[in-house]
Amino acid sequence: KKMGIDIEDTIAIGDSMNDYEMIQGAGVGIAMGNGSQAIKQCADYVTKPMGEDGLYKALEYFGLL
Repeated sequence: KKMGIDIEDTIAIGDSMNDYEMIQGAGVGIAMGNGSQAIKQCADYVTKPMGEDGLYKALEYFGLL
C-alpha cells in the first residue's frame, strides 16, 4: 500500500509455513521445490529447489529476467 502497488501486482516466494500467508496473499505465490507440501498446495506455481536454481527459474518463467 505504501508504495502504491496493488496486491495483484505482487509476487511472493517461499518454502515454509512462515511464508504461507505471504504466498497466499500475493498476486502470484511461488513455492520453492524443497518447500513443504502445504506451501506447494497454496502456491500458484512451484519451482525447482533452491539448490537447483529454483529462484532463477521462477523469475525467468515469469519474464522477470
